[in-house]
Amino acid sequence: MLRVAHINLAKGFRGGERQTAILIEELSKLGYFQTLFYRDTSHRGIGEYLLSKKIPNLNLVSIFKPYFFHLSKLQNFDLLHSHEAKGNQLAYFANRLYKIPYLITRRVQFTPKKNFFNLAIYKNANSIVALSTAIKRDLEKLDSSLSIETIPSAFYNSGNLQDEPLPIEIGDKKIVGHIGAVVDSHKGQCTILETAKLLQDRKDIHFVLIGDGRDLERCKKESRELHNISFLGYLDNPQRFISNFSIFVFPSHHEGLGSTLLDVMVKGVPIIASNVGGITDIIQDGQNGYLISAGDSRELKNRILNILSDEVVRKRFVQNSLAKVQNFSPQNMAEKYHLIYSRISEKG
Repeated sequence: MLRVAHINLAKGFRGGERQTAILIEELSKLGYFQTLFYRDTSHRGIGEYLLSKKIPNLNLVSIFKPYFFHLSKLQNFDLLHSHEAKGNQLAYFANRLYKIPYLITRRVQFTPKKNFFNLAIYKNANSIVALSTAIKRDLEKLDSSLSIETIPSAFYNSGNLQDEPLPIEIGDKKIVGHIGAVVDSHKGQCTILETAKLLQDRKDIHFVLIGDGRDLERCKKESRELHNISFLGYLDNPQRFISNFSIFVFPSHHEGLGSTLLDVMVKGVPIIASNVGGITDIIQDGQNGYLISAGDSRELKNRILNILSDEVVRKRFVQNSLAKVQNFSPQNMAEKYHLIYSRISEKG
């Protein structure tokens, strides 16, 4: 079986790192020998997470800046799989030095800067994978000749993770929930805050936001006069709290895919999300959720009230989501990467 080196040098443990971890765990079940190279200073990062999982045939190697000092550690692998931009650079130089094939997974919805270096990185890759059609379109703007496959993220297989009540007392109110890094320019938490203001008179509705980030304290400060919104900060395994939500809102300004939505679909919670990026690969407006304009708090308010007042709509969204999300299983994702790995290996 191939010896695969994964490279993910991102800070923290957000969606891309969680998806890297899910893939590594599933590939282990297929018999792969894997090594993950990760940033050594990343608190609550992917290395720490995978260490706790005790995955067979997985080595964890922390590396520090300057990362190029560690290139020689990559020379004995059959395949390099990069999961973010700094990893792309390492994989490219390892390919130039040691002739090791490499695969790039692109997870963010921005066109890379069109310069000689980025063009070389992508044009020399043995395979390029985009998480969504939106990301694929952006990569094609870099170079229309690139061959790009689409493999979406997977829902989190919670296994023995039990549903739990929220760590605050809310009573019998309808909970409008959100999970995401509190970075308003990305996840749109200020839109949720504005929506909470519009619904202050509805004593039966309470907003709960889970996640940490640079805008958390600002959001708390701006909402201190509101009694219908709670910021819970960072919580381990937030998937265990999703079942408490009556509705899940995801008013992002941009998204490569929005893999958190898959976890929500598995739990049978109706979704309202922004009509941006890869979200439209997951949510079809009026079929398995509502899509709204990014930043439109009034539209978000109206859609929340629509779902709470119409049981037929709620049931349709839940049933259609439960059916659709089966296409996003960890096993399906791993099998698709297995086929790419095999194809690269056969080409030698």
